[in-house]
Formats: sequence, structure tokens, C-alpha cells
Amino acid sequence: MHQEEVQAALGDFQRYLLDQIPPLTVCDAIETLAQQPPELVMRQINAWAVEQSRIQSAALVDCLFHAINKIHVMGALKLLERPLIDGYLARLIPLALQLCPAGDREVLRSNLEAMKEARTITVSAVNLTRGGASPAAAKPGAPDSIVARSARRLSLVIDRLSRFLPGKPAAAANASAEPQPEVPAEQPAAQLVTMAAASARSEQELETYLETLKPYTGGEAQAGNLMRLLASSVPGWEITPAGNTKLQPSAPVQAMHKIITLTPGAMESAKRFRELLMTAIEQFNAGSLSPAVSMLELAEVVIVEKKIDALTLDRIRADAVDAISSEQLKKYTENKTRHALLRKALTFFPALTKETLLKELRGEERPERRRSLLGLLEAYGPAAREAALAELEAELKRPAEEIDTYYFRNLIYLLHRIVREADTPVDKEVELLTRASARGQSIYVIKEAVVPLGQIKTDASVRLLTTRLAEFEAMLLRSDQFYPAEEVQKLLDRIVAALARIGTPPALLTVARHGMKPNPLLGDSRSRLAALSQHDLSFDDQTVALLIKTIREELPGKLFGKILPKRQPPPVKLIEALSSTRSEGVESLFAEIAERFADQDIGRAASMALTNLAAAGKQVQPGETRAATLTGDLQFFGLTSVMQSLADSQATGILTLSNKIGQTVGKLLFLQGKFLEAQAGHLRAADAVYQLLERPVVGSFAFVPQPEAAVRSKNEPRDVLPLLLEGIRRHDELSQTSILVPADVMLRATSVKPTSDGEEADPAIIREVWLKASGGTRVAEWEGQIAADVYRVRKLLAHWLEEGALQPVAG
Repeated sequence: MHQEEVQAALGDFQRYLLDQIPPLTVCDAIETLAQQPPELVMRQINAWAVEQSRIQSAALVDCLFHAINKIHVMGALKLLERPLIDGYLARLIPLALQLCPAGDREVLRSNLEAMKEARTITVSAVNLTRGGASPAAAKPGAPDSIVARSARRLSLVIDRLSRFLPGKPAAAANASAEPQPEVPAEQPAAQLVTMAAASARSEQELETYLETLKPYTGGEAQAGNLMRLLASSVPGWEITPAGNTKLQPSAPVQAMHKIITLTPGAMESAKRFRELLMTAIEQFNAGSLSPAVSMLELAEVVIVEKKIDALTLDRIRADAVDAISSEQLKKYTENKTRHALLRKALTFFPALTKETLLKELRGEERPERRRSLLGLLEAYGPAAREAALAELEAELKRPAEEIDTYYFRNLIYLLHRIVREADTPVDKEVELLTRASARGQSIYVIKEAVVPLGQIKTDASVRLLTTRLAEFEAMLLRSDQFYPAEEVQKLLDRIVAALARIGTPPALLTVARHGMKPNPLLGDSRSRLAALSQHDLSFDDQTVALLIKTIREELPGKLFGKILPKRQPPPVKLIEALSSTRSEGVESLFAEIAERFADQDIGRAASMALTNLAAAGKQVQPGETRAATLTGDLQFFGLTSVMQSLADSQATGILTLSNKIGQTVGKLLFLQGKFLEAQAGHLRAADAVYQLLERPVVGSFAFVPQPEAAVRSKNEPRDVLPLLLEGIRRHDELSQTSILVPADVMLRATSVKPTSDGEEADPAIIREVWLKASGGTRVAEWEGQIAADVYRVRKLLAHWLEEGALQPVAG
């Protein structure tokens, strides 16, 4: 819009104030001015009001009201769209109240309320009042525009706060000496700034709002502190939606976006971008990973929208990477539950992409730095695993003298540290590991390659490990000096463990046969049989038969009650290998040994194995208390991440939430990973879940699994993710609504008839909330008695405040 048009519009508006032109003539000018920051018109209104006050000896409050009413008439006469005028007045009125002398501010407020509620369309129809209550009338509908509605809400908030905190410190001398009501508890600066940003149409308008809010933000809302202030209220939800589902940015993040969007000029935009990025790193270093990621995702959007210069962007990103705490980064990498969020943060920085990390890893000689790089790569999950496979193939093609042994081992390390995705083909991986585990490679590389082979449960992997076991057994028995004997024995330990982990009958039989070779050159082969104790071998008759046969052969004989010694030690290790196998033949053998050799090590081992088998076979009886399998602090494991974890693991059982003093505040029932039932106070089902998300519990959680047959409910199982997304949305909106309707506010009904907010469909809830709200007590004293979560209650109250059916009163 050209400056000449704005100046012409201001000239017409000046003539309109002086009654030199009619409303019809000035409507185009006012429409033009409504698109500009409200302080532009307010400066002219102030100058005109001061001049008229001097010339006509009129009160400044009357002149201010007259000028604003002249604008209001444009909507009442339907010369301009009513939402446009209402939205503009919502931004204009707070400025007028600030300009008004403190002693007359309440009078101006009452007159403006009367003006807005009046049905008639003539200026003279709105009577000025001097200190009395404003006439009540039906209120028009709220503006359709989101910005206009936010401005309306902000106006109501400023109006309420100005009654509790009347004026700035400079105006304190003019304030009434009468005692002031206590300050509401819920007025955090971050939420006020969030609301101001949502209401602003320009940077100047935002600055005006922030200036207006200074008495209520404690000076925190400074230009260079806005990002940090808003970051303090970004919720820390740690949730990973499936597929392409994206979380709606929280209101504080949207406010950050709005602030940057309104910032003119490349230099100022770059400055705001730096503030955003460095504030995200502050959150990252403080342990608030989810807020940090939300801000980095916003930064990606800003880069595109604001076309941040490439050199500037690189410099800011480099500074941000330098500011990252290595200690905090290490904590994130060590906690696998945070990897999904962490990799979102890492991918933002070119210096921390998996490609860059792999380049840095090759040739790195410092062990601590290698561990750090591996931790970051591990956080990338399957994508890093695929990259490691590609790098492993390239490394195997290098001449022997060019191979980086540390890098070679680290690539294989990533293969067994990062879980392979389901249905991923393994043929290529087995082929690469075959070459990596062959004689001629470094013994340390071979030992590393055995571990991921134990995670591939295929016949090909079993055959390869069996072959390698035989090869290195033969090497030791021939006293081959190609590798140090003690390193080869350690390699046999790993091969046996890998076979036991695969757990197929051929793999377990290979382990058992290896254990029957008590040759000192092979190391302690009998001790390696301990790997079999992790399995119930009752499904593997051949392995069990071999072990039982060997135990019987190696049992010491008795003559006249005395033990006859044998060349080999008693088969204690073999008994331990079968200690988890529940079969009639095994238990019968153990009972016989325990009785015959009660005072010998072999008898005691058999007796202990029987005891363990009996304990393992015991079933939990109905009504018997089960132990919690998942516990933790809700401060570190938020409810959203706990619920998503239970959903991912398809758990069945009861999740109990307790406060800091151990009182139960909520219970949630899950069936095969789906939500079935919940209770929080008197709320049940989804309402209880929403309440627990809207008012997060500070305390601990414990999940106790239950048999599926014992879980009963009339409700149908529901997916957890939609519940979480709705709860997060309600929490975010509640944070904003609570500024308009704080917990300790007292309300009174006006003559305006309340209407439904369009979302609440339960007439009983609407009626009960209305009766409680108009009862003259603080919201906090009764909202917990409503059979609905707090979001539904506050949303109704906010709607009635906006339409004028309720008013805040001093309490």
C-alpha cells in the first residue's frame, strides 16, 4: 500500500473526527487504516482528543470514547464488514485505555463495553456513564478471523489484568489509594507473549502489544529475549507419530514463527533466526530435547520462507554446533528411547549428518572421539545401518595396506548395535560378514563380525558360524601361530555365544558338541556350555539326548558308599546347561543325581536346577500380586512416551500414575497395546486420559502386566496415538485459555444470554458449568467437580467471556 494512500486516509479520518464529512464518505479511508498498525490511528486520535479537550474544556476520556465510537459506527451502519471493525477495535481499545488517565480508565472501559453491546446504530444512542455499570445487551458474534479473535481475547486479558495491576509504575502515583484485589496466579509472561504474537499483524503492532504487556510480564518480554521466553513454555512431548503424520506446532512455536514472519529486512530476519537457533541449543543442552526439536523444525521452515543467505546460514549453524554440550549429547545417545527425536536434531546440522559422521570416523584414532561418533551414528537407526553396510563393502575392496582396522571394526559394530528392520534381506550382509570373518583379516575384525552373525537367525548364518568354529578349533589344535592363541580362544567364546543366540536345533547341537571337547588348547570349552542354560531345550531332543548321555557317562561311580574318582571332573557344567530345560527325562535325571550325590557339588547343582525349574513352572494365581515390569519418573519419561512405548510393545496390563507423595492419581488399562479404560479422580475413559495430559502428573509410573483373559471392560480397544494427539492439542489450547480464564478468577453473569461454543455437545455439562461459573466462586474451587476434563470447562468459560455472557469480578 502506497504511503500517499495512507496519508490521504489519515486526512479523511481527521475531517471525519471533526464532523466535516459523513460516515459514508470516510468508509474507504477507515478500511485502509484498519490494515495498518493501530498505533498509527491512535496517535491521531490522541492528538485530536487532547486538542478538543483543551478547546472545549471536555474530559479527555469523553473525547477518546467519541473517537473510537466513530469507528465503531462503521460496522453498526454496515458500511464495512463487522468482523473487520470488531477486530480492529480489539487492537485499538487497549491502546486507548493506556492513553486514558488512570482515574478515568474504568469509566472509559464501561462506556466502550456499552458501545459494543448496544443494538442501535446511531452514535447518540450510546450513553456515556460515569462510574456505573454498563447497560447490558446482546453481543454480536465473534470475528471469524483467527487474528481478530486472538486480538479480542488479548484485549479481554489486558482489560482484566489492568484491574489487578492498574497501570505502569509511573502511573502508580495517580492510582487510587484503595486496596487492590490480589493478582491472579496464572499470568505467565510466555503465554501473554504467545497471545500477543497471534494477535499482531505487523512488527509495530507486536511491539505495541509487548509494550502494553510490560506491567504484566515483569520486564521479561524484551526484544532480544522473546525466543528464550517462549521456549520456556514449549511442551516437552516426546512422541513419534507413525508414517507421515505431523504434530501441529504448539502455540509458543507458532508465536516464534509469527515473530520471525513479521520481522522485516534480511539482517533483522537473520538476527531473529540466530536467536531461534541458539535458544534451541539452550533447550537441547538443558535436557529439553522435544522443545529443541520443535524449534529446529521451525528453523527449517524459516530458512525456506525467509531465504536465509547461504553464508549466513552456514555461520549460524556452525556457531550452534559449537555450542552443543558434548556431555548432554552423550546422554541422548545412550538413551535409545530418545534416538527418534535426536536424529531429527542431528539432521538439521550438516556437520552432524550420518554421511559427515562416517567420514570423520574413518581415520579417527582417539578412542573417546570414536565412541562419540558411533553413538551419534547409532541414533540414526536403520539409515545408519544401511550406510555402514555400504561402507563395509567399500572397505573390503580396499588393498590390505589401505584398510583402517578401527574403521572396519566400527562399521561391523554398528551392524549389531542397530536393530535390523523386519523383512530386510540378509543375504548381502551374510556375504560381507563371511569375507570379514575369514582367516587373513585382523583377529579383532573377525571377533567383531561374529556378533552380528549371531543376530541373523538363518541356516546360512549357522553354517558359517559352525564352519568358523571348526576352522579356529583346528588352528588351536595344530598350534598354528597365525593368531595369538588367547585371542583365538576369546573368538571361540564369541562364536559359541552367537550360535546359542540363534537358538535353532543345529546351532545348539553345535554348541553341545563343542562343549564335549575338554582339550586345554581350546580353552574352557565346558564353561561355554553355560550359553545353553538360557534355553528350554525340550524342543531339541537330539541336543538333550547328547547332554544326558554325557552326564551319565561322566557321573562318578560308587563302591561301598564311597565316590570313585574319574579322570575328568564331575559334569556340573553339563547339569547347568540343562538347568532351564523342562522335560521328564531331565528332571528325572536331576532327582536321581540330587539323591545319590546329596553331599557333593554335582548333587547340589542338580538340586538347585530342580528348584529353578519348579520356580519357573509356577503360574501366578488369580488375585496374586504381580510385580511391575516398567517403572520410572514421569519427569524423565513423560506420559506420552510411556503410553506410546506400551502401544509399540503391544502390552497388556495396568499403568498406574502416582504423585510425589505416592498417592495414586490415575490408572490406565491396556489390551495388546490398545487403550481400553482409564480413571483419574471422578473422570473415566478418554476424559481421564485428556485430564492427565492437560494437567501432567509430577511423580512416578508403574506398569503391571496382566493376563489378557483377566482384562475386562465394556469399552472397545482404541489406538493410543489419536488419543495422544488430541490430548496434546487440548493441553496446548488450555495453556492459552488459562490466560483468559485463570484458575483463581471469579466470574459473574451479565444479561447477555450464553450460547454453546460449538464444540461442547453435552447439555448437562454446559448447564452445570454455567451454574458453577455464575455462582461467585473461584474457578479452581469448582471445576474439579465437573464431569469433564479441565479443557472443556475452560473452553466454555472463555467462550462466554468473549461473547460477554460472563465478566470477571474482583475477588
